[in-house]
Amino acid sequence: MKSKEQSSMELSLYKALKPLYKELLEQLSKEDKETTSPFCVEWGKNFPTVPFSGLFFIGRATNGWRTDSTESVEILFDGDDDSREFAHPNQMSWLENHLSYNWQRSAFWRVISQVSQDYVEGEWFNGITWSNLYKIAPYDGGNPSNRLCYAELPICQKILKSEIEILSPKFVILLTGKNWAKDFLPYLNGEKECSPIDTIEWGKNNKYLINVYNFNEVYFLQTEHPQGKNEESHINAIVSIIEKYK
Repeated sequence: MKSKEQSSMELSLYKALKPLYKELLEQLSKEDKETTSPFCVEWGKNFPTVPFSGLFFIGRATNGWRTDSTESVEILFDGDDDSREFAHPNQMSWLENHLSYNWQRSAFWRVISQVSQDYVEGEWFNGITWSNLYKIAPYDGGNPSNRLCYAELPICQKILKSEIEILSPKFVILLTGKNWAKDFLPYLNGEKECSPIDTIEWGKNNKYLINVYNFNEVYFLQTEHPQGKNEESHINAIVSIIEKYK
């Protein structure tokens, strides 16, 4: 059963995000509606409701997803348990019991699980929040095209800002790469120039960087997507930042 604080947080998200998704879906072309899938932020049942606490992980976009409900925002937000995307019954817990998806085969989820396990209550996936920069992506998998990204960018910026403001994490970890994050970080900083307060090198020969920003008391860690990179070095670098600023 949800606590009063959890229900209040969910209602705030519902009120803020539904109008934005309505606008987002209405601007899609007929072709895009037929070939793409919408995604809504997911938070675990133990994600903290205390302001400025918890870990919020952000990816680029879904690589194939559970629904193709691009026709109706009502289905997306108010449909039954099988069709609703917002606050669906298995949010985050699907990682444990999905019949055809093994999260342990994903570098993205392996890094998230290792980073979060010491900072959450209970199972790691129940204690975090997960979202993506871009909310509309091809239903059959793959990243959205440049055309689709730039078409949805203005609304996705607003959606992400609302998610962060309402969920109020302590740390936002962008596992996206610099080029994917560059259109979002200035917007989240009130359209002001972004200057990192800290930078940490990681990976073989310190090839990669984590840039750390602080916007309105929330720490943003802009780092690489984990695929094909040294996971232990990446995990240790992220954890060292969390330990430094927690």
